[in-house]
This record gives sequence, structure tokens and C-alpha cells, in this order.
Amino acid sequence: MIDFKKLDISSLKDKIFCGITLKELENFKKQGFHLPASFEREHFIHCCEFNQLKHVSEKHFHEDSYFLLVLENSLDESLKYEGGGELFPHLYREINKSEVIQIIEISRIDTKKFEVVKDQNKSV
Repeated sequence: MIDFKKLDISSLKDKIFCGITLKELENFKKQGFHLPASFEREHFIHCCEFNQLKHVSEKHFHEDSYFLLVLENSLDESLKYEGGGELFPHLYREINKSEVIQIIEISRIDTKKFEVVKDQNKSV
């Protein structure tokens, strides 16, 4: 479970989230955009909605901590909802720094639990 008790993110429920590693965050801050290595192979960036964060975190993030880029839910026609069952937002282009409204650090508590460590909103 993700424990959001340390940060009120209820205002973010209509936003899009993109999980990134610390190294990707450092590159994002230097370059002004995010384009993961998997983009070359998959041609899109995996994103999720608020109600999908728990599942996505537990399944795909095994680092001690990672960061969420919080994006407006109105990116453009490059954002498509796809999937075999549950639909996930896929972004078919880079994420520009100007589109990120907040960066949130998530830390692993144990193998299945995470908590918000720090709201890095000022770092965008």
C-alpha cells in the first residue's frame, strides 16, 4: 500500500503520474525533459492514474525510492489510454519540464508498502 498520510495529494486525483528513478530524475532536471530508455523500444512512456498507483508501484518499482512526475491530465493527442483489460495512459512523446506540476518522492517501507517521503514541488 502507498501511505499518503504525510502529504495531502487529494487535489492530484485527476492528474497523470509517471514513475521515474533517481537517475532519470537527475537527467530530467538537467535536460528539461524525460524520455526513458524504454521509449526507443516501446515508443511510449508508461503512466498511470491516481487509482492505479498502488498496483504500478508494487509491480514495477523495486528501488528503495522513486519519484512521481505529476502531469496535467490534458497533455494532448499524444496521450492515449490503452491496455488489454485495465486502461493505462501511455504518452507517445517526451515529458517536458513545463508539463510537470509536482515531483513527489516515494520510499519503499517493505516489499509491498511505500510512503511519500518528500514533496519536491519547489524542485520542478
